[in-house]
Amino acid sequence: MKSIYSLFYSFALASFLFAAGCSSGGGSGAPAAPIVNTKPGLGRIVVMGDSLAFGEGATKSNVKPTGCLANQFLVSADNIAVSGTTSAEIEQSLNGALSRAPKMIFISAGGNDAITNYYQPGTYPAQQTLDAMTRIFDKALNRGVLVVYLGLSPNLPDADRLPQISQIARAKGVIVVDGMAGLWDNPAFMADQFHPNDTGYEIMCQRIIDAVAPHFP
Repeated sequence: MKSIYSLFYSFALASFLFAAGCSSGGGSGAPAAPIVNTKPGLGRIVVMGDSLAFGEGATKSNVKPTGCLANQFLVSADNIAVSGTTSAEIEQSLNGALSRAPKMIFISAGGNDAITNYYQPGTYPAQQTLDAMTRIFDKALNRGVLVVYLGLSPNLPDADRLPQISQIARAKGVIVVDGMAGLWDNPAFMADQFHPNDTGYEIMCQRIIDAVAPHFP
């Protein structure tokens, strides 16, 4: 089955390409706070969110976010990401993620909210996404978890909420990394219009490691 990202491209975005975001995840309106829960100690990592968190498009498990983090830090990493999931669904799964007692949570979220609202205007307003992500960040941070957000800055309809999530995350002390910067419109790095291939995920993996390593374990 095609992911919701691929469907969005097929039916609505034939003339659009994602613009390359900056490496910090785009949007610099909010000052970055010190990273919260830095150096939490060695322990489990949970990867949650949408198809980019899941690693859709990769054929090698070690280049997906879960395998990347597990191999780098030599810890158990659980992939509970689901392609097509929305921020509301991710919020609903947060208690389950926290019950695994992670030291770090890696999240990719928000894109499917924008896609839903594009097809059915008004059904998934940006504020709903921002409120959900705020609660997700707050709850995880308050539990002592180091939080990492895959920030994106696509130049697409209804996608302005994504850099806004990054701004919220940075202001709260969440690590924000745009692992997709410069990959979107380069077929050498992409398995399809929205998901990296193994080479693209290798680049994303290194960017994630570079951002996380100063703060974990």
